[in-house]
Amino acid sequence: MVIENLKAVATTALTTSRTDGLMCSRGLPRGDGWWLFVLCSSCVALMMLYFQTTPCLVSDQINAKVEKITASLAQLLCSAHLDKKERLSTRTFLLYVEQHDLRFRLLRVADVGVSLPLQYVTLLVTYLIIMLQFGKLIDQHLYTT
Repeated sequence: MVIENLKAVATTALTTSRTDGLMCSRGLPRGDGWWLFVLCSSCVALMMLYFQTTPCLVSDQINAKVEKITASLAQLLCSAHLDKKERLSTRTFLLYVEQHDLRFRLLRVADVGVSLPLQYVTLLVTYLIIMLQFGKLIDQHLYTT
């Protein structure tokens, strides 16, 4: 709802400036509403970035808590004041936490975390390099035939 309101204000600022006939060579309005357009565009971009990175941050927090629980259980197992029943239940719970991983994964390949945007950029660059190499191969094959 907020994004829609900001887009409406930005388009209103653009249309009022366009009706005046005053436009820069780059397409930005020269009228009084140019700063409003830039401000609204920046706010929309920041909000979209926030909504895209929030799941990554939450996933990292969950993973940190799981690691903390695992470390606490391992430390509890090393202590000497547990009886046999408590030690068995602690081991069982530790095995359960290790087997049922709470990491969020995309298609069971990429972990959702703070490193996800970096993994995405790495994937894009790798794909680009491969496509450039295939392009050179195709160009060389077409020119030699």
